[in-house]
Amino acid sequence: MNDTLAISARGLTKTFGDQRAVTDLSFDLARGTVTGFVGPNGAGKSTTIRMLLGLIRPTAGTAEVLGCAIDEPRRYLSRVGALVEGPAFYPHLSGYRNLLVLTRLAQQPATRIDEVLAVAGLADRAKDSFKDYSLGMKQRLGIAAALLHDPELLILDEPTNGLDPAGIVEIRTLLRDLSERGTSVLVSSHNLSEIQAVCHRIVLIQHGRLLWSGELDELLTSHGATLTAAPEHTSDIPALATLVSTAGYRCSARDDHLEIRAPGSWAAELNRQAMAAGITLRELAMRDANLEQTFLDLTTTGAPA
Repeated sequence: MNDTLAISARGLTKTFGDQRAVTDLSFDLARGTVTGFVGPNGAGKSTTIRMLLGLIRPTAGTAEVLGCAIDEPRRYLSRVGALVEGPAFYPHLSGYRNLLVLTRLAQQPATRIDEVLAVAGLADRAKDSFKDYSLGMKQRLGIAAALLHDPELLILDEPTNGLDPAGIVEIRTLLRDLSERGTSVLVSSHNLSEIQAVCHRIVLIQHGRLLWSGELDELLTSHGATLTAAPEHTSDIPALATLVSTAGYRCSARDDHLEIRAPGSWAAELNRQAMAAGITLRELAMRDANLEQTFLDLTTTGAPA
């Protein structure tokens, strides 16, 4: 039992008939951190989450959640909160009474309802009907429900799906607050800018296989910055791309410019080589690596960072 890990997966594999959804997946989630679980549609994220929650059994491999093997979910589920699909509540009941129903069904005391409503930022709307909640408030009530039994680990599948910018910021703030309180969080999301804003670590998968697992800062640092080079004449883009490739760097054309995977220190040399080749650059700038571009690069090449 490793007290520093909330989740430890080793070789998780799941097949459905002839289709393999997850293949030999291994990763760790440190306690007290927010870890982003990202990948293209159909990458196997939801299948992995369902295995971790004991909803389906792996075909091969294993994992531990809070130190307990996933083939014995009863040993740890009481310490795990989850929001796997959109929250379903009684529309005509208030937020408070919806949570009261859940505590009675689970035979839990109702003493934490006010606390989790406050944590979720719903204390002042606790008496309002669920049907009158915004989409962001409904998502936050779902998270509040997952927090009722004061879990050590919170697993969220697409908690910002369909939210407007204000709702997304609300969820981001909530996840940060939970992490500061010591709750471990695994969050699956397609909103990569939000994942970058809130997560300490990243688990990136494609076609059910691991592409990256580790610190977010390490991933972005190892992937490097992007140089944006725009020639005065777009007809010079192929020649400029040849210069970049000859120097050993990767690039891709984006409308009227090139995005080049190279260190910022190479910018001056690129400018000199472009001038020597008769290419005038109207723009040459460096942009720090971001998760969205890194995600696109890794899932396009399928190669580890």
